[in-house]
Amino acid sequence: MTETTVLDGACLCGDVTYSSSQQHSEMWNCHCADCRKASSVAYATWIKTRPSSFSWIDVKSPVSLRYSSESMLRSFCSSCGTVLPVYDEKEDCIMLPAGGITTDHGLTPSMDCCTDQIPTWYAMDGCQPNSVNEIEDKAGSCTSEGSCLCGSITYSISGEHSGIRGCHCSRCRIRSGAAFFSAVPVLVSAYAPAFDESVTTVFFLPGSQYYRYSFCSSCGSLAPTLFPGAKRAVIPAGTLDTNPPLGLSHYIYYGSKVAWLNPGDNTVCFDKAPPPDV
Repeated sequence: MTETTVLDGACLCGDVTYSSSQQHSEMWNCHCADCRKASSVAYATWIKTRPSSFSWIDVKSPVSLRYSSESMLRSFCSSCGTVLPVYDEKEDCIMLPAGGITTDHGLTPSMDCCTDQIPTWYAMDGCQPNSVNEIEDKAGSCTSEGSCLCGSITYSISGEHSGIRGCHCSRCRIRSGAAFFSAVPVLVSAYAPAFDESVTTVFFLPGSQYYRYSFCSSCGSLAPTLFPGAKRAVIPAGTLDTNPPLGLSHYIYYGSKVAWLNPGDNTVCFDKAPPPDV
């Protein structure tokens, strides 16, 4: 892509919008632990732009900033926790979260970096829809620990789990800034938090019945979510510190997946929500 394009982005609550205008050509997936924890998903996808080409358009809620390394300044919406652009001081560039871009661009990731840090529960091969085979094979018993990017949130999970699930709905994509959200549903009795709720911010999406979550107020990482009256807690898989003996069992809302995600393996996919028995 050689012509100048305008890429617009926004957070989930709509309080923060931004834009980049230049020749956009570099797009990549990053599997480093910091990107995984910040996005709380399997991996992050970024589009590179120049600082001179980038601008914040509207900022109704404060943009929270935090260094994850000496040169990597990350940002997120203080209201909804959405992953926002990152400033790489070493390379003097802005990294736009691809999942948060609201305009069509035709770009596809040209590389995967930090592949030595890919968690064992995620395979990079894509998906084969309309099959329910192998879901049980990707479930199992485990004891794992997890934490947010800054360490303010820590927890552990134990017992039998039904595998890790990926969600391609637009809400999860915008919030994480990535291609899809990944989570481990666990029984509430199997979840042991080791943090005070005061370090988190709770967000309810206006107009939705169930879409709510909490995130670390300091770094933006998703916190495990417990829904009132529910039997299971939702653990953001990207925050796991130890690899559970689980696989990605299936994707939901795959009909809403982004065009730049390349399908192609035998992971089970459902265009919308899965059947009640899955």
